[in-house]
Amino acid sequence: MDKKIKYMIRALAFNTVCLIIREIYRTIELEDGWNGKIIHTQVYFNGFDGAMVILAIYTLNFAHPGRLIGRGMGRDRAIEDQKSESVIELGAAT
Repeated sequence: MDKKIKYMIRALAFNTVCLIIREIYRTIELEDGWNGKIIHTQVYFNGFDGAMVILAIYTLNFAHPGRLIGRGMGRDRAIEDQKSESVIELGAAT
């Protein structure tokens, strides 16, 4: 694998871990309903909800898949596929 692909995979894994931590926090937060201690504590919310979302967003800004993979790869592959299909069709027509 290319270094850029490995970097992107690590970044997406980190992004996923951040969002899973947030989901776990939100589940625990609502375990006591709307009147629980955790739901009324702003520090927990800032750390486990806000910080995880910010980390996930910045991770994708620095390791954006479009920048790491390249813009033209998908388009170039589609053009190559069309060319090979055209050659096959021409061979079948003759």
